[in-house]
Amino acid sequence: MASWAWWMALMVAGMAAAANSQEEAVLQAHFAHPPREYGPVPIWWWSGEPLDLERLRWQMAQMRAGHVYNAIVLNLAPTGPLYGSDPDDPPFLSERWWELLRAVVEEAKAHGQRIWFYDQFGFSGAGLQTRLANAFPECRGWALERRVQEVRGPTSVDLTLPEEALFVAAVGVAAEGSVEPSFLPLALEPASRVTVPAGLWRVMTFFARPSGFDYLNPASARRLLDTVHGEFERRLGEHLGTTIAGSFQDELPTLNSWTPHLPAVFQSRHGYDLRPLLPHLFEDFGPRSAQVRAAFFETAAHLAEEAFFKPLFQWHERHGMLCGYDQMPRDADPVNGQLFYLDYFRTQRWYQAPGNDQHGHAKAHSSLAHLYRRPRVWLEGFYNSGWGQTLEELAELIGRWYQQGSTLYNPHAFYYSTKGGWWEWAPPCTSFRQPYWAHYPLFADYVARLSYLLSQGVHVCDLAVLYPSTTVQGDIRLGQGAGKEARAVREVYWRLVRGLEAAKLDYDILDEESVQRAQVQGGALAISGERYRAVLLPRTTLLWGSTLEQLLRLAAAGGVVVAVGPGPQATVERGPLPLATKEAMQRTFLWVEEPAAAVRLMAERFPPAVSGSVGWLHRRAAGREVFFLVRQEEMEPEVTFRAVGRAELWDPWTGGVRPLAALRTTATSTTLRVPLEAAPTAFVVFNPSVSPRRRLLPSPPRPSLKPLFFPRLWEVELVPTMDNRWGDFAWPPSPGPLPVECRVFRYRWEKEGEDGLAAGWATAPPEGPSWSRVAATFGPYWKVSPPLPADSSPPSGPGEDWGEAVYSLRYGIEKDPLHRHWLGPKGHVPSEFLLLEAAPAGWVRYLWTTVLSEREETVQVRVGAPGGKQLRFQGSVVLEEARGGVAMASVTLQAGRNEIWLRLTYPSQGELRAFVQFAFPWHESIPRWIWGPQGAMRVFLRRTFEVKAVPSEAELTITADNGYKVWLNGVLVGQEEGYGIFFWQQAETFLVASLLRSGSNVLAVEGTNLGGPAGICLRLRLGEETLVSDASWRATDAAP
Repeated sequence: MASWAWWMALMVAGMAAAANSQEEAVLQAHFAHPPREYGPVPIWWWSGEPLDLERLRWQMAQMRAGHVYNAIVLNLAPTGPLYGSDPDDPPFLSERWWELLRAVVEEAKAHGQRIWFYDQFGFSGAGLQTRLANAFPECRGWALERRVQEVRGPTSVDLTLPEEALFVAAVGVAAEGSVEPSFLPLALEPASRVTVPAGLWRVMTFFARPSGFDYLNPASARRLLDTVHGEFERRLGEHLGTTIAGSFQDELPTLNSWTPHLPAVFQSRHGYDLRPLLPHLFEDFGPRSAQVRAAFFETAAHLAEEAFFKPLFQWHERHGMLCGYDQMPRDADPVNGQLFYLDYFRTQRWYQAPGNDQHGHAKAHSSLAHLYRRPRVWLEGFYNSGWGQTLEELAELIGRWYQQGSTLYNPHAFYYSTKGGWWEWAPPCTSFRQPYWAHYPLFADYVARLSYLLSQGVHVCDLAVLYPSTTVQGDIRLGQGAGKEARAVREVYWRLVRGLEAAKLDYDILDEESVQRAQVQGGALAISGERYRAVLLPRTTLLWGSTLEQLLRLAAAGGVVVAVGPGPQATVERGPLPLATKEAMQRTFLWVEEPAAAVRLMAERFPPAVSGSVGWLHRRAAGREVFFLVRQEEMEPEVTFRAVGRAELWDPWTGGVRPLAALRTTATSTTLRVPLEAAPTAFVVFNPSVSPRRRLLPSPPRPSLKPLFFPRLWEVELVPTMDNRWGDFAWPPSPGPLPVECRVFRYRWEKEGEDGLAAGWATAPPEGPSWSRVAATFGPYWKVSPPLPADSSPPSGPGEDWGEAVYSLRYGIEKDPLHRHWLGPKGHVPSEFLLLEAAPAGWVRYLWTTVLSEREETVQVRVGAPGGKQLRFQGSVVLEEARGGVAMASVTLQAGRNEIWLRLTYPSQGELRAFVQFAFPWHESIPRWIWGPQGAMRVFLRRTFEVKAVPSEAELTITADNGYKVWLNGVLVGQEEGYGIFFWQQAETFLVASLLRSGSNVLAVEGTNLGGPAGICLRLRLGEETLVSDASWRATDAAP
């Protein structure tokens, strides 16, 4: 019997070894030739110019040449002007857009490429949520608010109740003005009256206000998903999961925290009525308040995941697709994560590729992937890093993020157009527009190898940091944000995780639900293949009871639980901890006051698995110990690993594998010399079943360095690497190489007695203070006075202390800061050519110039500035306006020079921008904001205009601060409730030709604001004519 058992054990071991050997063969083969889905997945912006199918196909061919086999189709201005960019043409989800997308998908299928789509729910949104909320009442979101009225009883109080009133309570006020920890629910009497007993009371009326989209309602979430994902299913269903590989979501809006059925769900989950306890959500009434708030957030997060997040996940699972994200906040901050998404881990776990951009923190998202077995971890990078970024720099950056667990590189970005170098969005465009594109296949394959190998097997680490969401939720007051305790928890959390990283201690971030469903095995918390031997609690004072019970079990079984700062004091279900629980924690937990002490304790008990001056990450795959190493600035070649067996170096640049000889070994460790001098990253893979190689391999001979001397004169040949067939680099488009241009010059004036030619200025380096810089087409157009008090006497002429306004009539202001604000120009030159340095509010500047005219001509002059303005023409004041905005006047230019004086008033402290324009005649007006009188929160506009012949095409583009309704000839054209994702920053365009009629037409607008003056900005294009909101419009706060 014993012999039989021995043979069975031997056979099982042999089968396991064979399986591991086969898995390693697959692992090594795919590392050498990684599957295409692991390569870069760039954003492909379908913006900047009208889309052309031939151009799209050409760009796809360029991608294939660079070994880029994935791309995400994303619209920057999907339904109207946005971020300074013209509306995308065709608009998102239009019939023409679907036609082009189908053609692109079929082209991708023919060439083994994969297309991803962006759902447009978040950043650069298409207004989908707003449109649904306008069309379907069940899609409208809600915010819980209150009104407070202080009264002295006994008395009856008449209340003005909103339609959505939920509950009324009276809170007793102590003599010194502090709130007592008890309150009195009140019954509504007829005519909205309540009665309070003797004493000083604060009567609170709780009500729900419409706000945003309802992500907590399954009906509204179904409609939203059907609008995009359902349409993909109907139109391109045969490609889902194959050529269409997945979708991307970016910066989903803040979730609503209230929905009409929340109280009923709350009671079913927590066993008590929330309505009498609503005051707890807004103020502190003792320890119970934190419990109620945490239970409230738990209920809202549960509703959100059931209504929106789980169906989104299940849709992708059903089609064999991935859904990745870069959400707000990108670092899963313990405070902001709950403010944005109610419970960050609970809602964001429902994605196949959780992630962030380069401003985020990958650890939270790689932890989500580890805990919930998600296949990839998203990294959007590296926007705004600039056009000069090299592949070497990208490789270094990616290594740092992949060390934190990222496994999917999403480059930002590939542009459809750069419009002669004048369209960009958060550059660089890391594509075929770069001179390094011929070398991109090497880089793309490098990324694919990293992504593939780091996606295999399981992550290995000893430490976990508990994500303190429950404690934070207990200190979030509705309408007020996080309290002092929540902010203190956040500080401890970040000091702890940053300290672990500085000590090179790997860790995961653990949510409470993962703790609850884990198994305690051998002194470790086992879940999803991970085994955590220690859990650290960052100032975690409030927990769910089942979480605390599990932590106590872990500590009793020999695991380590460290309370950093105040430890658990209460559970959500039962409140303050009983004495027996406190004593159990004191016996079994470790207690430290500061994060630094916790880090030192962990370094002593659980030293790093890799010792040496390298960054590292440990995974286990195919029976092998896989260590990912990242080069650091000062690196020693010797590295010690907590691993034994035969070691190999897996090179992600080449896909090659070669053995490494052990310098030293112990029963549990191996020391190697790892060559990372020439590459930023490498893999060291151990096979524990094979003895280590003992003999040192001969080091490759060092090349001898000999100086080479070149002749003084070089012959230079310009080799074209930029393809301008589509006008990407110079406008208009042109075949062949780009012309050689020089745009920046150095110049020097000859002073009296100097002869620059004889002195050899043209051949000597243009250095020293005598030389100045100038850019082609840029020059001084105005003389500008220093800032002056408003009561200063007007100057008689430009003085020696006056400066100059320098710009180009073609390019505007050189390196215009507006481009930085909008993350790059969008095919337009900002019209405000005057940029004046900062001055105090109310101060003025004077500007002087002359205008040269070939003949006498009457023209319109327009001056735009945020403050007061006065323009004198040929000595006479022709324009004066105290308000900000655009002012206009007619002037008659004389043949020759015409003198102009301009006085501008600073409306506030800071810089001032302005423009002066002459119309010859004006080809199209610029729409301006029209604001209600005296800061009115509701404004009405009405404009009558004549149409001689109804044009075949007409479009109305409108935005508002915050919401609007617009009618044309009595027909409601569109509306925006004012709680859409980007509010006033986003304009929408409507086709209105069918609503026009010959003769008189009426355009009417109602604008509303949620907390300030209401404003409207619009443009109505009528064939060759254009009607815009401008200074000639007037608004009223009186409803018609």
